[in-house]
Amino acid sequence: ERIWRSLASFKELADELACPVIVVAPVKLDPDLRPNKRPTVADIWYGREVDAIADTIVLVHRSFEERDSSAHDLVELHVARKKSGSEGTVTL
Repeated sequence: ERIWRSLASFKELADELACPVIVVAPVKLDPDLRPNKRPTVADIWYGREVDAIADTIVLVHRSFEERDSSAHDLVELHVARKKSGSEGTVTL
């Protein structure tokens, strides 16, 4: 209940200011158990609440497995949910 009220307040603030409001949420340890170790919306703590109210969800992934390769310096931004647009991944 408290999480839902907080998320609703952030959403209301974004609408009032007509600008994005970024909320950072912790991710469970489940991705560490997967071979690719990439998080999903289901891995976010209170993910159902976040998914229900957020216009956009962006997941960040950086591989720590490949320390000696050029991939170690890369970060993936995965747009996992976008109400008015497409989803996809960008590598930076």
